[in-house]
Amino acid sequence: MKKLFLLLALVGMVATACEDDGVNEPTNTPTETPDGGNDEKPDDGNDEMPDGGNDEKPDDNTPEDKTQPIKFFDNAVKTLCVVSWDTNGDAELSYEEAAAVTDLGTTFKRSAVISFTELEYFTGLSYIAIEAFWGCESLKKIELPHNITSIGEAAFYWCDKLTSVTIPDSVTSIGEWAFFNCSSLTSFYGKFASEDNRCLIVDGKLIAFAPAGLIEYTIPDSVTKIGEIAFYYCTSLTSVTIPDSVTSIGKWAFAVCSSLTSVYCKPTTKPAGGSCMFYSNALGREIYVPAASVEAYKSAAYWSDYASDIVGYEF
Repeated sequence: MKKLFLLLALVGMVATACEDDGVNEPTNTPTETPDGGNDEKPDDGNDEMPDGGNDEKPDDNTPEDKTQPIKFFDNAVKTLCVVSWDTNGDAELSYEEAAAVTDLGTTFKRSAVISFTELEYFTGLSYIAIEAFWGCESLKKIELPHNITSIGEAAFYWCDKLTSVTIPDSVTSIGEWAFFNCSSLTSFYGKFASEDNRCLIVDGKLIAFAPAGLIEYTIPDSVTKIGEIAFYYCTSLTSVTIPDSVTSIGKWAFAVCSSLTSVYCKPTTKPAGGSCMFYSNALGREIYVPAASVEAYKSAAYWSDYASDIVGYEF
């Protein structure tokens, strides 16, 4: 909770710093903040998790008798499911009842859920709702249904214990901020995952990053655009390399990367910039660009904000 208020303060700082450019906060920034009544994180209860060693889709374990109750690993998940979707009043959720759910809404938002692998049985879902798991600070593991087509804006916003996510092949769109500040993420799998499993790349645009355990990162050559807030608040990164393939960098892309001291930007033709893209990096941060392109970078829109930090480099 305290971290969310810190984030909102930082976003306010960014907006203030960018006022001269006429830039405001993104219109897709979630407007609702978690309840301020209790700053304490919920008790995790049991930190033990099911075996996560196999990221492949498991065999269908749905029984032939769909009226049987689902055995939930996490009692917090079961409680919320029963309250919301137990239609026959037996204090259980059957496979049949789960399959009938078409919208999670914000049932789990800011909840104390830890593991929700049983979500795969919610086969009636076509999307994960906007802010569906916003602020679930204890959530470590989730299994997305293999029939969803979209993941909403801020769906997993600040799920800072989530370690990996598999995107089903059926997904065609992922909303802004969907995996914002999931600081424990080590990997993405499935559709849109990069070869190193550290990024989600949609039509050449890097939209999400799994930062856990990394202090240096080289963006894949398949990336042509770096999306808004793609690396925002990756506070452990000290060095990042931007490949020659990149043609644009979105607003706040590397903002509040407070340990970032070195940016190696390889494109000879400067990428189109975004406001505050390197805002609030480490003191003395330098941006290395091709030696022949230094002046072009220094005089370009948004890059000129960092002119004194731009240094020629022989790649």
